[in-house]
Amino acid sequence: MAFYEKGPVRIHYQEAGSGFPLFVIPGGGQNSTIGFMSDRAPFNAIEEFKDEYRCITADLRNAPSGQSSGPLEMDRPWDSYADDHLALMDHLGIQRFNGDRLLHRGAVHLEAGPARTGAHRRRGCLAA
Repeated sequence: MAFYEKGPVRIHYQEAGSGFPLFVIPGGGQNSTIGFMSDRAPFNAIEEFKDEYRCITADLRNAPSGQSSGPLEMDRPWDSYADDHLALMDHLGIQRFNGDRLLHRGAVHLEAGPARTGAHRRRGCLAA
């Protein structure tokens, strides 16, 4: 298990594979966790893409079954999640990455860092 900490925020994340970074946002809305991919997703995106990409995923802060924690800014909770994801990419030394999402709100996360995700930020929805 890997964790990234910044102030009072602690983010549980997982990496697999090598190649160009692919950040996968699990489904589940505010219950989004790494476990979603093996428990409830139509397929496990990390397992599917790890031979081609350096796959990274993380639990959302305070998801009930996840291991990430920290206070949310109540006036901008989705932006707080995007901040977490971009800070994690910084922690990992990743300047540019592809992004895929397993939920429709993932677009908010991916739009938050367009300079980082560039033309790849909307590769497509893996599952609705």
